[in-house]
Amino acid sequence: MLFSSVRYVLTVPAVAAAIVGASAPIEAFGAGVCPQFLTKYCVYNSSKVIFTAETNPCLAKQKHWTIIYAGQCRFRR
Repeated sequence: MLFSSVRYVLTVPAVAAAIVGASAPIEAFGAGVCPQFLTKYCVYNSSKVIFTAETNPCLAKQKHWTIIYAGQCRFRR
């Protein structure tokens, strides 16, 4: 009887730690993955330089760019 209660006390925390430990890498991995489609966007960076880049909204956010609009940048002359 004593052996089974000791085994229970040791098993429950081990199972809980395994569940938490297994779910943490999945959440961390999912947070940093962006879709792989790319298209041209007119963007500007933290230095306020406007340029055309082949990116997507997720990658632009990772690079700290702000999307102005989809397509190539058009400048007035």
